[in-house]
Amino acid sequence: MRYDGGETAMCHECAGAAAHYVCGRCGQEAAPYARGLCARCVLHDRLSELLGDRAALWERGLDGLFELLMASRSAKDQIRWLARSPTVPLLGRIARGEIPCTHEALDAYPARRVAWRAEHLLVLVGGLPARDPALARLEQRIDRLLADSDHELLRPFASWVVLRRWTG
Repeated sequence: MRYDGGETAMCHECAGAAAHYVCGRCGQEAAPYARGLCARCVLHDRLSELLGDRAALWERGLDGLFELLMASRSAKDQIRWLARSPTVPLLGRIARGEIPCTHEALDAYPARRVAWRAEHLLVLVGGLPARDPALARLEQRIDRLLADSDHELLRPFASWVVLRRWTG
C-alpha cells in the first residue's frame, strides 16, 4: 500500500506507482513471506496441511477452527504459533482421524495441559459441545480415586454430596 500523504491507504495502481511486493497467489500487495507468497497464503497452506481439505474439516467439525485461525489479525503470529505450540500436533492427529474429536478422547490424552488447550479451542469454534472443564476434571478425579474402592457408599456420597455442592 502507498499513502497519498493523507490518512487513506492507496494501492500501487491508484497511486500510479509500480508494485514492489505482490503475492504470487492472491495478488495482494504485501511483503512476501515465503516462496513469493504473502503470510496469509502461507498460513492457508500450512493450515490445509495440518487440518486437511474442506471435506475433512467439515467431517471432523474443524472447519470453524480453520476459519478462526485464518481470520486472525496477524497471519505471521499464527504461523509462529503453528510452528511452536505443543497443541498443534494434537490438533493434527484429530484432523487426521487418529484421535476422535470428543471430550472423552481428550480426557484420555496423556499431556493434560495440551489437551485442555485443544479442548478450549474446539469448544470455542463449535467442534465440541461446551462443558464445565473444572467439573469434568473433578468427576475424573473422583472416578480415579474410587476405582479401587470396595466401599459401596463412597460413590453415592461423591455423586450426591460432593458433585451436587459443586454444581448447586
